[in-house]
Amino acid sequence: HEGRDATISLSRPLWSLASEWGAGSSFSFSNAVARSYFGTGIRSYDDPDTPEVETIAREFRYKTWSVTANATRQWGSLLKQQLTFGYTVSSQHPQLLPSFSADPMLRADFVRDVFPHDEVISQPYIEYSLFQPKYRTLRNLSTYALAEDVRLGPSFDVTIAQALSPLGSTHTFTRPSVSGGWTLPWGRDGYVHPSAGFSLRIQPMGG
Repeated sequence: HEGRDATISLSRPLWSLASEWGAGSSFSFSNAVARSYFGTGIRSYDDPDTPEVETIAREFRYKTWSVTANATRQWGSLLKQQLTFGYTVSSQHPQLLPSFSADPMLRADFVRDVFPHDEVISQPYIEYSLFQPKYRTLRNLSTYALAEDVRLGPSFDVTIAQALSPLGSTHTFTRPSVSGGWTLPWGRDGYVHPSAGFSLRIQPMGG
């Protein structure tokens, strides 16, 4: 039994460049075995606090769920701009597999060194994005000459999310992220898209 996952979403998307308002909500759930691979096999874990050399598979059960709701306002002509307000509540809960060693020290060290954060995140967020509404139709041989519309020109996106303990979050932290790029036509039926971005988690000590 590896697990299960499900996603449900309901949205009113921005159907066209003339659309002014959009909104959406979604729910996702996953209960699966997470594994870390190296080459064709599963990476092994060696406890640094013991003299023995262990070869424990880096795998564990990973339960996650999230609920998101948002609304978007779009405007502009030469450059389209979008402002989104949203709220997300999510949870991630890693667990040792039943087949894991019964050694309490080894179990504690594996959790410390391998597990992701076990936490609930409750955060409102705001996102601003802009792009140039310029498109080019390409026909790729790998898709049997099926038409594909590619957006050209610059694009930019910045998001700030604020997780708050009073709203149910395990920790209080700020998560800013910025990304941008430029899509340029290349040859007869191609394009290049240089881009860059970063994301941070700024959490006060003890937060």
